Amino acid sequence: MCLALGATLLIHDLAGGGWLLAAGAAALAAMLVGWFGKVIQESEGGLHDAQVDLSFRWGMGWFIFSEVMFFAAFFGALFYGRMISVRISPAASRCGCCGRATAAAGRPSGRVSQRPSPR
Repeated sequence: MCLALGATLLIHDLAGGGWLLAAGAAALAAMLVGWFGKVIQESEGGLHDAQVDLSFRWGMGWFIFSEVMFFAAFFGALFYGRMISVRISPAASRCGCCGRATAAAGRPSGRVSQRPSPR
């Protein structure tokens, strides 16, 4: 909380932001050193057997898989929103009075094109 609040205060040039950010960063660094130190101590002490090692590996594998799926969903939605859901009709990019292409050709105009009926 100190890290986030300090960053917010520092961005807005308010008093104490730098000190609060530094305190939050120091607290985070101390927690990480303590946490990883405990894991290393358990590992060196022989407390991690094959089951714990397998559990760590499966956990990392599921984490990587979830990240891949998150980005696939994000970029899939972005592609759908940009390329599939908004179709530009050729008439929307033409001037109404003379029929020439306008400067907005190729950009979404808000109108969705209607597919021609099969004849």
